[in-house]
Amino acid sequence: MKNARYRMTPQKFTKKMKEADVIILAIPTYGGKPAALYSAFTERAQGIFKGYEEFKNTILNKIIALIVIGNVPAGGDLTYHSVILDHYDCKNPPPSILLQSAEYGRGSIYGNLLEDEKVRDRLDNLVKLILKDWESKR
Repeated sequence: MKNARYRMTPQKFTKKMKEADVIILAIPTYGGKPAALYSAFTERAQGIFKGYEEFKNTILNKIIALIVIGNVPAGGDLTYHSVILDHYDCKNPPPSILLQSAEYGRGSIYGNLLEDEKVRDRLDNLVKLILKDWESKR
């Protein structure tokens, strides 16, 4: 299995997140649901961490933005709300956006969504929010 080294398990995903200074999650939509790795991580985090405080301090407090990618007819809105609800108990939920490739005449599956200037503008605005929030916490 040549590509096996690229496969990410929830444990590897968690390790990478623990090592990060900040976390921006970009989550694709598959059949109206978040990607399986994201779902597995959120479901299994309780078994990976000793308790909620450890999870909050090592992961949740580092998540500074959420990007959900998916079209509304394919359940992108359901995924967006599901992901947002995962952060319901955060004191300051991270800024988030839903990017719909159909809205821009692009196909996110083909990787050309970022070629649209309006998409880049939305992401630039998200970065500005992140930096503003980052500065206010320093």
